[in-house]
Amino acid sequence: MSLSIVHLLYVVVFSAAMVACLAAACRVRTRFAGGVRRGLVSLFASSGLWAGLTVAQLIAPTVTAKAWLFTAGLVVGFATVGCWLYFVSAYTGSGFHHHPTLRVVAVGGFLLVVGVKLTNGIHGGYFSYELATEPFVHLALVRHWPHWLVTAIAYALVAWGFVVLFRTYGRSGHDSGRIALLAGVAGVPVVPDLIATLRPDLLLTVTYEPIGVAAFAVGSLFVVETDREQLRIPARAQVVDDLDDPVIVLDDADVVADFNPAAAALFASTDTPLVVGDPAPSVVVSSDGDTGAPITLAPDGRERHFLLRTSAVELGPHEVGRVRVFTDVTRLVTQRRDLRRQRLEMDNIAEAIAHELRNDLNIAAGYAGVLEDRLGDGDATTGRAVGAIATAHGRIDDVIGDLATLAELAQSTDGVEPHAIGTVVRRAREAATGSALRVSVEGSSGTVVAEERRLTALLSNLFEHAIERDATVAAVSLAEDGFVVRHDGRPIPDDRTDSAFQYGTAVTDGIGLANAGALARVHGWSLSIELTPASETEIRARGVETTLDPTTDPTTDPVT
Repeated sequence: MSLSIVHLLYVVVFSAAMVACLAAACRVRTRFAGGVRRGLVSLFASSGLWAGLTVAQLIAPTVTAKAWLFTAGLVVGFATVGCWLYFVSAYTGSGFHHHPTLRVVAVGGFLLVVGVKLTNGIHGGYFSYELATEPFVHLALVRHWPHWLVTAIAYALVAWGFVVLFRTYGRSGHDSGRIALLAGVAGVPVVPDLIATLRPDLLLTVTYEPIGVAAFAVGSLFVVETDREQLRIPARAQVVDDLDDPVIVLDDADVVADFNPAAAALFASTDTPLVVGDPAPSVVVSSDGDTGAPITLAPDGRERHFLLRTSAVELGPHEVGRVRVFTDVTRLVTQRRDLRRQRLEMDNIAEAIAHELRNDLNIAAGYAGVLEDRLGDGDATTGRAVGAIATAHGRIDDVIGDLATLAELAQSTDGVEPHAIGTVVRRAREAATGSALRVSVEGSSGTVVAEERRLTALLSNLFEHAIERDATVAAVSLAEDGFVVRHDGRPIPDDRTDSAFQYGTAVTDGIGLANAGALARVHGWSLSIELTPASETEIRARGVETTLDPTTDPTTDPVT
């Protein structure tokens, strides 16, 4: 009866190891993903299969069956080493399991060892056995030197996996005590094998590795599940320490719980340096920065501006603290101040042009009119000169008006929305001086995304340019990436088209093109001039967001 109990005890222990491994494999499938899941599932499944083969060996009825089941267990057991290394590589992010050369070497080495094990019945050099009947029927194994060599290689590979784990935990600042304990468990299986080999009177000469490997595999799951959560703490701390932005952690009483080096440096020269356990400085506790407006600090007497962001620290349903992150926006604030100053200066220039310069021009024009009235028809040459002065005054007045409008409209804008092309063209034509130009919208109707006043002014300047080039007909059409204004006026010479949209160029027919170019650049568009085969001028705007109406047929819609 006692013999049956011993036999049953062996079967139960190995069966328990098998069940534990298979249960762990099922648990891993629902809690991990990617390479970590594949590595752990294969590790637990192979360990469970090895234990199951050992159970089958213990209850097999013949010696031959027992021998083949033992050999199969040796093959599966050696495979667990590869599963362990795959898991370590995936878990630590080392990427060894993706390296082509290493994979070829690993598969080649595995097949070589498997070949030696499977052919043991021929050469008998890996292990030998005889049938023992006490305390129950089992294989009495004798392991030869190739077996111990492969075992040493296997444990060396397992140890290398632990070295990789220790290095990873060391870099993260995480406690590696559990890994050390797991490494000790990994060495347990070889102990009973050695005792059984040296003292067969103390332990049966069966393979005990499946029990130790099962304990090791389940221990790996415990470590990974526990440390997967705890590893977040040092990993996040390392990320926060490496941030350039100051980060301060407060508890629910607004007491400083932690801060990174950037925060320490920011407050070091202030009246309230950061100290863990002390109340946080008022600027850290204040919610003013959460409104989106920058807050101002002056460490070392140098003014700096920050946006303040807050993240709650929660424990279950309760908020136990908060994290305050200071993002330095000093450069952005300075740029905005410079931009506001420049806009103010532009407004002042526009006001000076529109009032001061125009007032003097009006006075000069008034005296020119008086002079013209006094001269009458007496001196034709002087009369023509006075008329030329009056005409020049008119052109100067028009230019002053254009520049004053441009000073206002050429500033950047964010207020864009879609506008019907026909409506905008009609308004632009009404704003353009001169009545000889007929304008139409050709092709499909649609919209242009722009700021309405600037788009209207751009088209109006293009129409005035067409008038100045003696055009009689102009047409506007939409394209996929912009729009085209075509007119039949005098073409601009080829050597001047590239500079036509710049102020001060040789194109002397007003500043309409230069104004249009400035208004296009405000929107981020580009203008170019092309000559059609019919010698018509096409001014093409690119980079424009347009929408063509597919429900309308291409037509010509006269505007004037």
